[in-house]
Amino acid sequence: MKAVVTVTANAQTIIFGNNIATGVDNATLEGAVTGHKLPAVTLEAEALTAGTHAINVTDATIVDASNKDVTDNYEISYVDGTL
Repeated sequence: MKAVVTVTANAQTIIFGNNIATGVDNATLEGAVTGHKLPAVTLEAEALTAGTHAINVTDATIVDASNKDVTDNYEISYVDGTL
């Protein structure tokens, strides 16, 4: 049985025409074993107009304290952020 975790894109505010911040500091990992962390995640947003849009989060990688990829040990739920 896999452990269940949630990866959430953090809300961001940008000036129209600029890009969102995409580093792992802009996403939150919840429910992982102590010492496990999120070294990679994909964040994307398509803001063709001014206003509120979703920041889509996908493709999370989770590693243990030795930086060994343990992503397959988790069932990952993704929660989009708000732009």
